[in-house]
Amino acid sequence: RYYQAAKKHQPESVVRITGDCPLIDAGVVDAVIETYQQNDVDYASNSLPRTFPDGLDLSVFSFKSLQIAWKQATSKYDREHVTAFIRFNDQFKRINFSNKEDLSSERWTVDVPSDYDVISKVFDHFSPKLNFTWLDVLDLKNSHPEYFEVNKKCKEGPYRGGLFSY
Repeated sequence: RYYQAAKKHQPESVVRITGDCPLIDAGVVDAVIETYQQNDVDYASNSLPRTFPDGLDLSVFSFKSLQIAWKQATSKYDREHVTAFIRFNDQFKRINFSNKEDLSSERWTVDVPSDYDVISKVFDHFSPKLNFTWLDVLDLKNSHPEYFEVNKKCKEGPYRGGLFSY
């Protein structure tokens, strides 16, 4: 689906942000894009390995690498998960944008109902302001940890089962 959508417009690069990341931060997006643009790579992400909270993940990759993945990937897993083939195939050059502190244990994504409860509390807290940053959310988590407890032990979601940490 990504390849078919991108093929129509033939972009030089593709930025992938998933719908289960409602707290995605424009500053993090810009930093990953800048990392991609300043290095001779096919793929840049902030989850190789993950150091940001789960829910702030994104990737940037060349249309050419997406096209290669479309043509060469044969496994159901690689066909279903847009960037898996690029992430794990040695023919591609990759780079990671890391946070200074490892906050990968934080869960700010929406895969299950308890995740939705956490994200709802975050939006309720900042409402009507919608331009808060991920650092504002981290401050909220530190001042109101109870808002983030309901999904603390959640291991569900497509990338929590040990296949890989996305």
